[in-house]
Amino acid sequence: MLRYAIFETLFLLAFPFAIAAQVLDYKSEEVVRLSDSSEIVLYSDISDHNVYYYLPPSSSIKISRDKEGQAEFLFAKYTTEERSGPQGGLLHFLVEWSTPPEMEADIAARLQSIKPEARLKGVVSFEGRSRFSLVGHSLEKGEPFLITSGAAPIFPGSKAAAALQLDKGEADLLYETIIRGSATGLSLVFEYEALFSAEGLGAELEIDLDQYSANFGQVAQLKGAPPTLDGQDPVFEFLLKNGIVRIAQMGSQEQVALDYAQAVATRYLAALTPENIARMPEKTHRIKVEKTTVTFSKPYTMAANLGSLVKEVRGNLRNFAQVNLNDPFFQHQDISFILDLETEQIFEEYVNYITVNFRKRRDSGHDFQEAVVFDRVSVREQGCLRKITYARAGEDRDAEFEYKVQWSLKGGNLYPEKPEWVKFQGLAVTLPSPVKLVEVIIDANSPEFRDSRLRALVAELKYSLFGKEEEAQVVMRLTGEGDYFTSKKILVDKERQDLKYRFNVLHREKGRVYADWESSDGLYYLMARLPEELAAPSAPLLANRAAASSPDAGSGTGHLLSFNRQGKDRALLIAVGDYDQGQAYKALGNPITDAWAIASELAGSFGFQTEIMENPTRQEIKQKLEAYAENYRTGQYDPEGQLLLFFSGHGDFRQGNGYFLPRDADPSDLEASSLSYAIWRPRIDGMACKHILVVIDACFSGTFDEKIAMRSSGFNRPNEASETEKRYQDHLSRYTRLYLSSGGKEQTPDKSGFAKRLLEGLRLANPSNSFLTAGQLYELHIKNTRPIPLFGEFGKDEAGSSFIFIKTATTDKE
Repeated sequence: MLRYAIFETLFLLAFPFAIAAQVLDYKSEEVVRLSDSSEIVLYSDISDHNVYYYLPPSSSIKISRDKEGQAEFLFAKYTTEERSGPQGGLLHFLVEWSTPPEMEADIAARLQSIKPEARLKGVVSFEGRSRFSLVGHSLEKGEPFLITSGAAPIFPGSKAAAALQLDKGEADLLYETIIRGSATGLSLVFEYEALFSAEGLGAELEIDLDQYSANFGQVAQLKGAPPTLDGQDPVFEFLLKNGIVRIAQMGSQEQVALDYAQAVATRYLAALTPENIARMPEKTHRIKVEKTTVTFSKPYTMAANLGSLVKEVRGNLRNFAQVNLNDPFFQHQDISFILDLETEQIFEEYVNYITVNFRKRRDSGHDFQEAVVFDRVSVREQGCLRKITYARAGEDRDAEFEYKVQWSLKGGNLYPEKPEWVKFQGLAVTLPSPVKLVEVIIDANSPEFRDSRLRALVAELKYSLFGKEEEAQVVMRLTGEGDYFTSKKILVDKERQDLKYRFNVLHREKGRVYADWESSDGLYYLMARLPEELAAPSAPLLANRAAASSPDAGSGTGHLLSFNRQGKDRALLIAVGDYDQGQAYKALGNPITDAWAIASELAGSFGFQTEIMENPTRQEIKQKLEAYAENYRTGQYDPEGQLLLFFSGHGDFRQGNGYFLPRDADPSDLEASSLSYAIWRPRIDGMACKHILVVIDACFSGTFDEKIAMRSSGFNRPNEASETEKRYQDHLSRYTRLYLSSGGKEQTPDKSGFAKRLLEGLRLANPSNSFLTAGQLYELHIKNTRPIPLFGEFGKDEAGSSFIFIKTATTDKE
């Protein structure tokens, strides 16, 4: 079975929100009941928990009014005396939502009654999707049906316009709703998304693409269904019910996990088709968050009955008309031109105006011609309907008409340059958009993009828009963080929907490396690949520093031990001496020097294969640790071996959690810019290496142990066994998870002596039992350093286990 995955700590790359976007605290929900018994839901701002925003209630939806105070609503129902004559109608209206000042004042007062320090800032700002739908309900059809949809107004007082031709059934339904006040009828549904942040989420999400592909037809049918009035997502419910999306380890935050999973899965699967899935590599991925803070979009729905909204203008001939086309009065009739809602949405960014020319040829030679214009301002204020009044002059009402359309685009271009006349019959024409809005998905979730030498991936796109070739770029930073998955929305010509693309890479050593252009074959899910020049396996980060990494370095003549550790023991040393924010963190002179000295001793005297990272960023450290975890998991590194992780640099401690500070640490946001011990302790513990020793030379480094982070006293490692062979065998049979830190919950000076004592212990080691244990190293050489270092266990450490340092040779000097 093929499963596709997403690896991430935060889904910020999948959701590229603007920094200035309003983010709400998921757990801060408050509900107040107003004087009219309606309930309002409020949330606090994540950056200021005394500032609250409210979700607008459905009662705020209303038909817009023009400058004269008249309702901007028109319904015309067409009838004829012949049974086979034209039937149906025309509907045009503008709709908005807004909260009266007196209601907002009531909300503020009720909020302060339960939270005196709270301040009401206003209505929630919606980000992402904004969709407006007109949904029909009838006993005849049974299930609700979608009549039309488009962009919903996202600000109070802004308008959404709807204009459409109605068939006989839809016109009859609207007549029953508005004129007769039927309980069934038509509903206006506004769908939005707001950004929420939730702390401490622990969840794991799997997406089964084989099952998604097998059920693609049903999913597509559900996507095309009308929205539900209660805001439930039938697509996500189907994915859960059929095991296509599985959520595990939800813990005490089940609803948060469900909402987060809905946001992630919905976005990820939006552009996938069975054709895309067939091209994907056969591997398992998961979305996994471990007690961290996540930001995601959560849907919100408002709905109102159209009949109730127009109740007050019922019977007004300005708003309603029933037209008998046999009536002589209608020798003059209106021809309506309607922009489809897809066209309306692209006005702001691409279009200056649209000109529609209308023509009726007459036998007399005196043709009737007139034009209407749609521009940005008139569409925003008057909607997407324009009328031309045509004098029939005794002609058959089923006469043939003609129209042609020309678009004026930003930049002065006209499309098409020479429009052609299009013939039609009837009283209304819907003007379709020649372009289509598509979302191009860029997926770089492949191990080859985790190489620390890769800085960025650039996807170049070429496509046809209004008959001309356009270009776009999507830049993805290869930080080693989270999920390499993003998207970009573009407009393409409906007649030429294919696009060309290529993936270029910004390499730390080789600069920009270009790939060849490829065709998407009409698909918009693009799997990234490295250019051929970089497709070969990457060399180790410090392969050129063989002096520190060779297990043979420093070996002399003399007696070799019988314990064969060749290739089993590794050390990763992470040293930070320089910081981007030098005003907040002073430069340190010792970390890098100490790291190289310790690496040299470990390699030369104890056979460790070592690797050093100098002044790395948080992303580079995370990438490297994940690479080590992957190598142990796949067996590239011996799972029965030992791993020493050494961290040297600045540290910090806030709100019960300790942090190691990488080069790009930001004191205003340690959670996002530093390595949290609370997060990385279980990840290191989860590595498939049997024996791990973590050594930290940094301020507050003792808080790597969660017990130390919660209290001030440390604990000592139990005495290790004394018989050499037995201890070695015990070492091989038990899991080891130990840490050495230069202090507890206190700040340590730059020259703390910790690294010096550690190096001294390794150099002077000459144990009679042929190897040195971590416990002996601590007791004999490190324990008396000031501040007092800490030595303890973490994770799945087993009693009686040891981390050992075996001398590769003893040198006989002449």
